Order: sequence, then structure tokens, then C-alpha cells
Amino acid sequence: MFLSIVILNYNTRGLLKNCLEGIKKYSPTMNYEIIVVDNASTDGSAEMMRDYVAHNEPHIRFVASSKNVGHPSGNNLGLQIAKGDYVLLLNTDIVIYDNSIDRLYNFMVGHPKVGMAGAKLYNPDYSVQFSCLRFPSVYMPLFRRTFLGKTGFGKKYLAHYLMQDFDHNHSRSVDWVLSSCLMVSRSALKKIGLMDSRYFLYFSDVDWCQSAWKNNYEVWYVTEANFVHYHKRDSYGANIFKELLNITTRMHIIDWFKYLIKTKS
Repeated sequence: MFLSIVILNYNTRGLLKNCLEGIKKYSPTMNYEIIVVDNASTDGSAEMMRDYVAHNEPHIRFVASSKNVGHPSGNNLGLQIAKGDYVLLLNTDIVIYDNSIDRLYNFMVGHPKVGMAGAKLYNPDYSVQFSCLRFPSVYMPLFRRTFLGKTGFGKKYLAHYLMQDFDHNHSRSVDWVLSSCLMVSRSALKKIGLMDSRYFLYFSDVDWCQSAWKNNYEVWYVTEANFVHYHKRDSYGANIFKELLNITTRMHIIDWFKYLIKTKS
């Protein structure tokens, strides 16, 4: 098995189906498998997948978690049974419209020192999405999630953090890439291990890429591969007091402290 595609789903039945249809339409040319992990959705995703596997795609494996175990743990359920020499993690809100999976795979095969690679992502309006970033400082959430990001210093910090200082038209090594579309090699996976299940929703990809670098594997942003990402920043808001009532904001803060404790101590 050359490639495993792991798709984690939570209450995004329509997006999941579109993602699967995109892979089917632009099927990778190498031998591949698809593993769909459902995090105890309540929107009929599990029923749809069981029917999908039974009647259309016997090479797809479906894993139904009995509870929502979070983003890294959900992906780990797929990573643990993946057979591929390379594993592509995909969010359900990734739209596939050409043979970019092939191009990302071929890049990895041709660059054995690269342990992880992310594709160039576009917003739905086809503007470039900042999906490769520098490692965050302890002040990142203040500038990223509050009005401080609109100050002169905050804008300068965010521009540096989001790597707005290059045109995103050239592939290059980077600190980390979003796990919404991230390919990892089997050799890197054996050395760095699974995603850290102590996180629930955020920072597991930052942590994972950091582990790759610490184990002498490079992380790259690959512009030859292009996808559209219907990304929604649920935890963003200018009013910090109002946002503290938002459950995703609280998850973001909790995971941020977990990241700080692990990486900054």
C-alpha cells in the first residue's frame, strides 16, 4: 500500500461526501486506501458512510468512535490502522479539484528528508490561505484572538506569524503546516509517533511538526499541490469577554496552555 488517506469527520456529512467524491473524481494514480473516522456525529454521517462503503467503495474503511475524542485522537484512530508508506490527513472541508494528491505524494517520494508536507490552500474566493506558519510565541493568542491584533505591533506580529513576508508561490521548508491537509511519511511516523492526544482541537499539528523537526525531518509547504479549504475560525472574536463564553474559544485556550506546558517548559 503506497498511500493512506485519513479523513476525520464530526457532523459534516455533506462536506464529507463532497470530499470523498472529489477523491473519486481525481483518484490518485498509486495504490491507495481511504480511512474515514467519525467522531460520534449526530447528523447521520455514520449511516451514510456504512451505505457508501457497502454499495460504492469497498476499499474505504470506516471507523466509528463511540464518543467525540477530539481532533488528534480521532486522527490517531486512522493513523493506527493506516497501511500506506505515506499518510495524508484531510479535513472534510477540503475540496479536491485536480490531481494535487498525486503531486503532493510525488514531492514526498522525491524528498526523503521531508517527513511532513502541506499543500497550498486557497479560500473559497481563491485568495491564498495562510496555511504555513512560524512557531508561535507565548503572546500569539492575544494578537490572534483579541483586539490587540488590530494594533500596529499586533499587525506586524501576525504578518510574521502567518508568513505574509513571502508570496506563497514557491515551495519551501517551514516551521509548521495546518493538519487540515498534511502528508506524513511512514518513516517519520515511526520515529515521532502519533499526534499528542492530550490536545482536543488545537495545536496538535504545531506540536507534531515541531516533533518532526526535532527528529531531523523537514516540514515543507508545497505549492505544486493546491486545494480549496472552507476553513471557519470559530474561536475568533474582537470581544474577549464575549468570546470566553464560546466553547471553541475555551478549547483553544485550554489547548494553548497544554502546548505551553509541553513545549515552553
